[in-house]
Amino acid sequence: NYMNTQGQETSARFSLNGLSATLLWIDDQQQRLGSPRLIGVSQTRTAQKSGAAANSFTSGNTAVAAPDKIPAAVLKLHFADDECEEIDKEPLASFGFETAKLNDKTKLYLVPCYAGAYNIIYRAYTQSLSNDIGPQQLLFANYSNELGWTGTKHLINADYDAKTKTLSAFAKGRGLGDCGSTVEYRWKETAFKMIEYRYWDVCDASRSPEQWPVIFKARPSAN
Repeated sequence: NYMNTQGQETSARFSLNGLSATLLWIDDQQQRLGSPRLIGVSQTRTAQKSGAAANSFTSGNTAVAAPDKIPAAVLKLHFADDECEEIDKEPLASFGFETAKLNDKTKLYLVPCYAGAYNIIYRAYTQSLSNDIGPQQLLFANYSNELGWTGTKHLINADYDAKTKTLSAFAKGRGLGDCGSTVEYRWKETAFKMIEYRYWDVCDASRSPEQWPVIFKARPSAN
């Protein structure tokens, strides 16, 4: 039962799978996939950032740099293998290039590499602020039932939370976002440590991201 717009109690029967698909679609449109179910008005994860277009895949907690603010050494590394598209042309020009200080000695850069229909593929780099060491490209874990664990240069739909120093990603198996993988890393002094990895390859709208099986979970001491 539910209350209709006239304040009358109304009953209806409908498919739970259909409801799940609808809620996932709404969350996808509002950029809130994986967020808790709350009653009332809440802000979406997307925040308009001063001086740059909003990036629908990032939290708004960190600064967005124009392409000409990214160090030349980072860009040289970013384009070294000719896989990444030009960042000053569409569609990548519409997305933010995030930067954040991880600590007093290290800065993080999240730079988009290319765009798919519903995924934005990023690469991540750290740059030392205390010496002349060049930027370092970060590598990440990737899981599938077909191949098991592999490594990748890519972080899909990346999001960095400066308050918790958590770097996360959400790879959609399809546009609805009802299958794929989610992962969280946390900065620990000199590197990111994986905290949790979830994976689900059944695209049937039966589970939301927070219900996907946990493939990896760090020990409590690693949190």
